[in-house]
Order: sequence, then structure tokens, then C-alpha cells
Amino acid sequence: MRVLRRAVITLLAVAALGAGMARGASTADYTDQWWNAGESGWGVSVLQQWDTIFACFFVYGADGKPTWFVAVATPEAGGAAGHDLFTGKLYVTTGPYFGGPFNPAAVVEREAGTFTFDASGVNAATIGYVVDGTPVQKSVTRQTWGNDDLSGSYYGGQSGIQTLCGEDDGPYEEPDFIDIVHGAGNAFTMKWTDPQHRTLTVTGVYSQQGHLGQVAVTGGSASQAPGITFTGTLFEIERSVSGITGRGHLVFVGGPCTWDGRWGGVRR
Repeated sequence: MRVLRRAVITLLAVAALGAGMARGASTADYTDQWWNAGESGWGVSVLQQWDTIFACFFVYGADGKPTWFVAVATPEAGGAAGHDLFTGKLYVTTGPYFGGPFNPAAVVEREAGTFTFDASGVNAATIGYVVDGTPVQKSVTRQTWGNDDLSGSYYGGQSGIQTLCGEDDGPYEEPDFIDIVHGAGNAFTMKWTDPQHRTLTVTGVYSQQGHLGQVAVTGGSASQAPGITFTGTLFEIERSVSGITGRGHLVFVGGPCTWDGRWGGVRR
């Protein structure tokens, strides 16, 4: 059971560690371009700093001409279970012509309504806003422009919790070398190697959602436990010039044992 615990925890923790470094205090990082794929032509740019969201809408006015609104929102208690809810005020602004000298004194902002960002998951949300009494509600997802390439070697670790694993239930963490091969057709392989040179390998298919990645885990192996394999998801994966972070949920095939955690590493 110790081997199972190491395998699950290593995998799950690696995914969770990095995500915590880049997100707000207690939520996922919702920074991205958000849109409704069935209504191409408008969107919302979201920038999250710690637990505050700044949103900029590019939409159209009653006259059909481009217009935009801005909003600032912070976490709100009382959202649906499993949701992250942000609420705040929405503003309309006017200012000097962009082609001439910029006069800050000519900028005028007016509170025009309210804004809500209700995330039902890492990659999906409902936005609601009211402008001068006109309410709008839209379902949105992260807009994707291209796939990242996660291939590389990293040094970091994982921190997670194992459940329904008998005597190995509970928290576990350890340092790991992390090697990722991101191949053609988004085939994905990640290998963790612990200080005792034991390995855990996870395979699956990668997909991109905005600036974050996700892996549908279809298999894997553990050097100390031949025959063990996994299903699950690695999600909220983010790569930077310095390293990689993510979260994960793994299930051992053939048993109820699961791992949930965070992982990450600096580029080697």
C-alpha cells in the first residue's frame, strides 16, 4: 500500500503545487480571454490579481457601434457548491481621442451597474452584468488560440491527499524530478522520479483551454508496483519560462483509491 500511496500522491501533488503559485488566495486563476463560441464578435478580458478580478468587456451599443465597460470584482460568499463567485461594480468611461495628446483630466468614469463572475469550473463560467438598468447574462468559456508545448525536464514536487486507500489514507508530499514528453497529436507522458529513483509514469491526451492545459489520463505505471495503472485528470496546467504547475485527480484502476493534489517544478 505504501507504493500505491507514493504513486498516487506523487502524481496528484505534482499537479496541485504549481497551480497554487499562480492563482488567487483560494480560487483557480481565471485570468484569460473569455467568450461564447456561438456569439463570436464580443468577449470579456479577465485579469486576476490574488483574489481580485478586473474585467474589460468589448461589446456593442444600442447603435451597433463598438463600446466597452470595465468592472472590478472580489470573492463573494454564498455561491453554489463547487462554484467560485465574484461580484463587484461596473463602470462606463469616456476620455480623450486616442489619436491626440492624452489628457488624464478628460477621463470620466461613471458607475453604471453591477458585475458577477460565477465559475462553475476551471474553464467555464456565467457572467452577469447590468448597465443602466439593462441586465445581461451569458455562459462563457476560455478562448483558445493555440496549444502549449509542455515538453521538458523539471525539478519540484507534489503535495496531495489519498482517499479510500486503507492504511495509506491521508496527506503525503515529496520532491520529484519531472520529465514530460508532449508528442504529436497531443499524446502526453509525464514521469515522476523520487529521491530513491522510484518512478511513476502517467499517460494521456492533452487539450488546451485558454492559457491553461488539461490531460485526460488513460494509463500509467509505477516501478515499484507492476500492473498498476490509473485514470483521471491533470488540470489547470500552466507553463512559464521558469517552470510548470498544475493540479490533479487520479483513480487507481481496480480499486476505489484516489489521489487529489497539486504539483509543480522549475525548469532544469
